[in-house]
Amino acid sequence: MTLPVMDYKPTLNLPKTAFPMKANLPQMEPQMLAWWAEIGIYQRLREASADRQRWILHDGPPYVNGPIHMGHVLNKVLKDVVVKSRTMLGFNAVYVPGFDCHGLPIEHQVDKELGLDRPGVDVRQAMNPVEKIRRCREFALRFVRIQTDEFQRLGVFGDWDHPYMTMAPSYEGVIAREFGRLVGRRLVYKGLKPVHWCMYCKTALAQAEVEYEEQRTPSVYVKFPLVAPLPDAPAAPRPSLVIWTTTPWTLPANLAIAVRPEEEYVALDADGETLVVAAKLAEAFAQLATLPVRSIHAWRRSPDAGSRASNTVTRGSIGPARSPPRPSWRWTPGAGSSTSRPVTARRITTSARRSGSASTIPWTTTGASCPRWSTSPG
Repeated sequence: MTLPVMDYKPTLNLPKTAFPMKANLPQMEPQMLAWWAEIGIYQRLREASADRQRWILHDGPPYVNGPIHMGHVLNKVLKDVVVKSRTMLGFNAVYVPGFDCHGLPIEHQVDKELGLDRPGVDVRQAMNPVEKIRRCREFALRFVRIQTDEFQRLGVFGDWDHPYMTMAPSYEGVIAREFGRLVGRRLVYKGLKPVHWCMYCKTALAQAEVEYEEQRTPSVYVKFPLVAPLPDAPAAPRPSLVIWTTTPWTLPANLAIAVRPEEEYVALDADGETLVVAAKLAEAFAQLATLPVRSIHAWRRSPDAGSRASNTVTRGSIGPARSPPRPSWRWTPGAGSSTSRPVTARRITTSARRSGSASTIPWTTTGASCPRWSTSPG
């Protein structure tokens, strides 16, 4: 028996539409973008939304140091989805695109175009700075136009006819005026901050442009001799504070040694010297420095520590102590020295005066190469 062949197509209830089954995007997308540009779709959206609550996307501008890449696509398309969705939710969703026209990436590309990125070429001396700035501006403007076309090709809505550029005089003028207001309100101060420098590029680097690789760094223990005897331990010979660092080149800029009033410290008797270190690290320090610990004596603050002078130590049992105002430890710049000798240990804690004028404890050293310290209540 032969079964009849069934044609199921007439049994399906399919809609009748002229919408093509094939997307044909390479041809359709340029036509759609051209139509949007012809009718001024972004401006018409702003006119239709003029009376609605404003919603603004504060977009960080991209560097104009080359064509866009997939990172730009991901960034701009996701933000465009947010802006368009806010428009559909009834907001006046404004998007003003911007371009970052300053910085090392643009300088790098200009140096490459001019052939100045060769080893042995000092880019600071290879060209007149004014001419270099002019070349960088021309480079930035060129890629402002290129990136604008590329972002619009992605279908991103925005006020592309009026973007902001960080090198525009009006933009720079606003920055200068606002900085002047900050100075006038005394909100700008001079302090110590590392500025990373690229020896190859001969220019400063932003924090985001610095990449760190994993490495093992030698460490150093440095002692800072004190001027006066330790409080309540005047018999301790030649007292010094010991610090540990993996960045010894920062020592000339040291302004303080940080101590915690509630922390316990150990005075290590090192064959005629007294080295003060954190109690928790005393044994590890002694082992690393090949300093055998022979005995430990305990100190803590007495109940009337609040009425005593700053940085006092009192004999007692080991135990927790209340945290008084933190003292400051100040230093007159110099250089420290290291040590490795047999030691004994005594446990101490610091304390600071809560009220009244606590007397400062002057600490000095011998020798012009040693640091000078003093303490005062914080």
